Amino acid sequence: FAPCPVGRRVAEPRGRQCAMVEMSHRALYVLGGLVALGLVTVAVLSLSSEDDKQEEEEEQTQSERVEELDDEPTEEPVKPETPEPSGAAAPADHPAEPSSASSSPPPPPPAEAPPVEEKPTAGAPAADENAAAAADEASDEQKLQDEFYKCSSVGTKYFKGQKYKQAHELFSRAIEIGEQLNLEQGKLETLYNNRSAVLEKLGRPMESLADCITVLAMNPGHSKVRKRRARIYMAQENPKDALVELCAVLLAERETARKQLEQYKDSPPQVQQMMMQKLAPQPPAELDTVMQACGKTEVARIMKERETKPIPKPTPSDCTVNQLLLTYSEFLNREADDKLQGRMTKELIADVQNAEASGDIAAQLAALNDLAFRYMATRKFAEAKEQWRKVEGILKTSDADGAPSAAEKSRLLRWVGFFYHVNFDLDTALGFYEEAEALFPTADGLLMKAGIIVDKGDPDTAMELINQAGERDPRNVDYLVHRSQLWILKKELDKVQEDLKSAIELRPDHALAMLRLATVLLHTNQIQDALPLVEKAESVRPRLCEVFQVKGELALAAGNVAEAMTNLDKAIKLDPTNPTPYMDKGMTIWQTTLNKDEALAEFQKAITADPTCASAHARIAEIKLQFIVSFGDAEQVVADLGDAIGQCRETEEMQELCMVRSVAQAQLEAAKDLGFSSFAPGINS
Repeated sequence: FAPCPVGRRVAEPRGRQCAMVEMSHRALYVLGGLVALGLVTVAVLSLSSEDDKQEEEEEQTQSERVEELDDEPTEEPVKPETPEPSGAAAPADHPAEPSSASSSPPPPPPAEAPPVEEKPTAGAPAADENAAAAADEASDEQKLQDEFYKCSSVGTKYFKGQKYKQAHELFSRAIEIGEQLNLEQGKLETLYNNRSAVLEKLGRPMESLADCITVLAMNPGHSKVRKRRARIYMAQENPKDALVELCAVLLAERETARKQLEQYKDSPPQVQQMMMQKLAPQPPAELDTVMQACGKTEVARIMKERETKPIPKPTPSDCTVNQLLLTYSEFLNREADDKLQGRMTKELIADVQNAEASGDIAAQLAALNDLAFRYMATRKFAEAKEQWRKVEGILKTSDADGAPSAAEKSRLLRWVGFFYHVNFDLDTALGFYEEAEALFPTADGLLMKAGIIVDKGDPDTAMELINQAGERDPRNVDYLVHRSQLWILKKELDKVQEDLKSAIELRPDHALAMLRLATVLLHTNQIQDALPLVEKAESVRPRLCEVFQVKGELALAAGNVAEAMTNLDKAIKLDPTNPTPYMDKGMTIWQTTLNKDEALAEFQKAITADPTCASAHARIAEIKLQFIVSFGDAEQVVADLGDAIGQCRETEEMQELCMVRSVAQAQLEAAKDLGFSSFAPGINS
């Protein structure tokens, strides 16, 4: 539909949604996901190892366990804590219990056995002194251990009671003792994690991050610390680093699952599948939010760079130009008249030559207009553009006596502007549209101007212009078709249906409106209502590619894959420059057969048809990344995405590409941070 960025495929809203997988689930499998998790060579987990670990943990006495805090954010934000009066906190070496009826006191230290009285041995005073010193040293170490466990236990209770200042003091003391006693790494890891959680609650993010670094030096895959760092980075408006942390969580959990699955690869397939589903790591809840933020941040950066370094203007595909033309009634009317007249193109060329020889300005403009529309109807857009450039030259040099009427000049200027528009020269096109509007205001002029405004990223102002066009001419079909596209962008499908139904009532032969309405009905599971619309559209325009594209999508929705593929092949044959049937065909192959080579071939054909087809670039990257083994291959896919982003003009499509690239980059960085050497199974064991 127009007005829309002219690089966007008209039927793409259906094709894109059909092709897209939820980004959070997609992120789970990029960068070797299928291979690394064992979805190619299936293995299965036995839970015995986890059960053994749990039994071992339960054998520890309560006094020897250091509890790791569950520091996930609460539903309500915690209010800043009021500082305690001086002297209120218990001394670090004798921490007081938090006052809570529900808190049970920590277990007392182990009772000391009564000393065994020994009779002194003659001649051995030095031995007695050494034994006494050793006993004193052992007693001091036991006291420190008792203090360590009490600080840890009481600190945990203070944290749960939201007394973060006291918890911080006790955890700090426990860390100090633990390092003094050279305790096992696992206990210190837990304490640093706990203190980091407290520091986050106290609003001291940099200190919290410092403790996170200490924990990750001991255990790079610590999920709580990674998630905490992600939260802090997001609070600091740093989604890129936040995404690395969440990807590290996914990769570490996936590697753990893969190792467990490998142990039982000889189990029955049904058990393998069941356990694989049970063990597949779930994306963190905040992953989608972080990915969206990465995409938006990257798009903003790129668009700012383009203010001073514009990208080259791409050549529009024939499909793009044709789909935009089909939204303008003047083109549809001239196309129909041209068929009735049945004049040969060479006759129209002769008319132009005769008019030029005569020097009659009005005759030249009329002949050029007719020839340009003939080329437009036959999809020879380069030749049509050439005729409109000649019209532009005549309008600039013609004197008052030979100039056309204001209404006619306004109409000609609009079509001169149109061919600047579809070649992405938006400012020049807008200048022609505004000149046409100043000469002779029309509803059509406002609609063409609205298309430029949408392409400049201001859909709200475009909507105002379209509504003004409707006020100028309530029976103008085009404003309804154009407005329906903006409702699609706003995801207001009820309003889309309302406008398209009104357009069809005003113009029953509007094939494009029928196909767009059928697509919306397909989205809302009204397949039976969509079918008659497609049949009617086919009777009106039996050689329109989009007819068979939508027929293919309807067949696919009904579960008839063979019929879908037949119709998609017909669509491709009718218009090889339309990327959407290739996209639908590629996704059908991938979803029904998992044949990556055939699917990739179709997506590549979509790019050949339209190099700016963002969806094709994204799908190719996602499939390749699922089978990536080496870091070098992954980096090449990231580079290819960068090239695709460089050609992208529309921010919504650019954001999807930026999100895919951001996830790939983040997983590469996370893998290296975790100490992985590749994404191949077993290499990182």
